[in-house]
Amino acid sequence: MRTLLYAVPFLLLVIVGCKKEYETAPRPYNEITSFTVAEGTQQDAIEAVLDVDTVMVIWPAETSWPMPDSIAPVITVSEGATIVPASGAKVKFTDGVSYTVKAEDGTTRQYQLKVMVGGAKPVITDETPVTKRVGSNVSVSLENMRGDINENKLILVGENGSEYTLINRIIGAGFCSFIADTENGAGIPAGDYYLKAINRFDIPVTSKTKFIAISNDAPTPYAYFTHTDTIRVKAGETFSLPVRHAAATNTFSRVRCYYYEYGYITAMNFEVVGLTDNNTMLTLRVPEDALPMVAVSKEGIIMTSNNGTSYSQAMPFPIQVIP
Repeated sequence: MRTLLYAVPFLLLVIVGCKKEYETAPRPYNEITSFTVAEGTQQDAIEAVLDVDTVMVIWPAETSWPMPDSIAPVITVSEGATIVPASGAKVKFTDGVSYTVKAEDGTTRQYQLKVMVGGAKPVITDETPVTKRVGSNVSVSLENMRGDINENKLILVGENGSEYTLINRIIGAGFCSFIADTENGAGIPAGDYYLKAINRFDIPVTSKTKFIAISNDAPTPYAYFTHTDTIRVKAGETFSLPVRHAAATNTFSRVRCYYYEYGYITAMNFEVVGLTDNNTMLTLRVPEDALPMVAVSKEGIIMTSNNGTSYSQAMPFPIQVIP
């Protein structure tokens, strides 16, 4: 028994001695890793741009979202570091406000707040519920989405945070039109979605309600374009266009484009020959009595089938009926 009593202190000394060998040096990291300013009780927030030792907050130039006198940003810093003023502390919203980040090893780094006024915040002005098939056209009331169509994004956001970037058709004054499908044509699961809009200034807004529903109904076929030059055909000749979400069960009652005749916009209806290439191409025939014309590219192709009417994106190159 005495032997055991003497052995215990010895083992404790060994354990204590070993623990000292695994001590680590204090970490030297003293960076701000994110700086977020919330817009009141809304879902959206402004992410600051971190540029060396400057925290740049670009505030939307929108009167309905006035610039506040003070902010209480949510800030994250390097692991083990601390920041003064602390995350969530209210500070003046003005240039020159200083933040100090202190690392575990005691080294510090200072950041200066820089406030800039950017573009206008998008505004969703109508959230009346709509239900649409995949491939169909949706028009929503949106302000401050001007500029090139490719500089703006519309995204459906699911309950679990899943996002589906939509195919833009028209960005107009007070409204946006899109195809209810993803850019690669993969479709969107049935369900209810919020709409997130991001304008050319990278300022986001998300709808307050899930007002866009995608149904379980069969998709609406729509045309999309891969041609790299003007499609030139004569009266009575055929040509083919790629289509998405078409099926052998689809019947097309009308396929048309628009062109100008004597200064007035006029529809040209094509005869539908049928689907080919596993229903990925639709062959059309120009009417025998068609006069020479050049389609208006921005109007795209409008298809009416047993699954509804679809409106394509603008054509990169037009369809031209030649003599």
